[in-house]
Amino acid sequence: MNSTLTDYVFVLRCWWRIPVAFTLLSVLATALFFIAKPPEYAAKAVLFVTTPRDDERSFYEGDDYARQRADTYFALSRSPEIAKRVIDDLGIDIAPEEMIDRANLSPVHDTVLLQLTTTGDTPLQAQAIGNAYIEELRRSINALETVSAGLAPRVDLIPVRAPSSDGRAGMFPIGLILGIAAVVGLIAGAFVAVVVALLDGRLRRPKDAAEATETPVLATIRSVPWQSAESRPWDEESGRELRGTLDRLAILGSKVIMMASAERAAGKTGIVLIAARALASRGSTVAIVDFDSRGSQLARVLGLDDAQTVSGLVHGGASQLQSRIAGQTMASAQWRGITIIPFGPNGGDPGATADHPGTARMFDELRIRYDWVIVDTPAVIEFSDAVRLVRHADAVVLVARARQTTFDALRSARQQLTLAAGQVLGVVFVVQSAPAQRRGRLCRSGSPVDDAAGSSGRQAFPTSISARRP
Repeated sequence: MNSTLTDYVFVLRCWWRIPVAFTLLSVLATALFFIAKPPEYAAKAVLFVTTPRDDERSFYEGDDYARQRADTYFALSRSPEIAKRVIDDLGIDIAPEEMIDRANLSPVHDTVLLQLTTTGDTPLQAQAIGNAYIEELRRSINALETVSAGLAPRVDLIPVRAPSSDGRAGMFPIGLILGIAAVVGLIAGAFVAVVVALLDGRLRRPKDAAEATETPVLATIRSVPWQSAESRPWDEESGRELRGTLDRLAILGSKVIMMASAERAAGKTGIVLIAARALASRGSTVAIVDFDSRGSQLARVLGLDDAQTVSGLVHGGASQLQSRIAGQTMASAQWRGITIIPFGPNGGDPGATADHPGTARMFDELRIRYDWVIVDTPAVIEFSDAVRLVRHADAVVLVARARQTTFDALRSARQQLTLAAGQVLGVVFVVQSAPAQRRGRLCRSGSPVDDAAGSSGRQAFPTSISARRP
């Protein structure tokens, strides 16, 4: 199966409700149409166009004459005057235009026979309309084809087959009609689903995130609320997979990793905690720096209200900074062997901390005291904090959430970080599927939970990663 066909199949899997809805609506509308529409019955009659002659030559001339006059008779059959006379003959209360629509005169191929098809509300009415039309047509044609002093008209209509019932008018088997309606609805729904998918713009597959960032997908991780992210087997496996990529950075001397996302609620904080826990589980010293100066809840959720804060370290002096960080490594504000430095109370200008000279001093000191420093940042599209902090990081890991992060937003975030001299390592893709559903089922719906992460799916590590600090 080629990639284009695979993409279409994926779109239909994600938006399957649209084709199903269109199919059901098409079948329902067709069924309601036939239920609401009064039934119509048809009757058919066959007429022979004769030209009375005695000799052979006159016979062939008359046959040719009858064929040439056929179009005239077809037009005559749709005459309002004839329709009015038929209505008067039958005593039916309908308009002449409707009566014209109930009668159709057509030629029988390569003959001088004409077929008259009439419709009515009942089989008897259809036959009665057919008989009345034959009489009125014969009367009109006789009047038109009779010349003065002539003994007989030049053309006459002879009924070969009297009007007889032909069942429901134009009625195919109801099952066939509903089947055609279902196919038409399915095709229309598939087309609408493709259009909706093109206009939607939200990421649904890891490869879409890789295309947006032009970087590899480092891990595919299941989304869970980070506030309740206890140690579970799939969380630990997710952290180990992401740790494998970070280990490659350590070989090149990279220690400060910045986690960034294009928008809020992408699952970034949960991934920070999972990655830090995986690094700490093998004996590495790890510090998490919470630089979300506007909406951080890390200290409150993890019970670190008395911990040293980023704002306190940044705005304190150099000597105070060293003593505070040294004390932080020994303080009780530890979480599963990880030093967490929450942002703390923000002042009147929360974004100004990223530009403070103390920020560089803080990161320099953290580099000395910890094997790994993971920085949690605000949304790149909404705030410029991450772009201004990227100069302090050795590498950047972007986080994208399935069915939430848009292609354009993720690409814009990556471009902003790259223009600020950031080394974007790759993207972590957060999905909604359960651990037993890792086989590409990335279309499950779920309510976005602010900063979530969880179990892992398939990993796509690059064979080599350049992580030199710019």
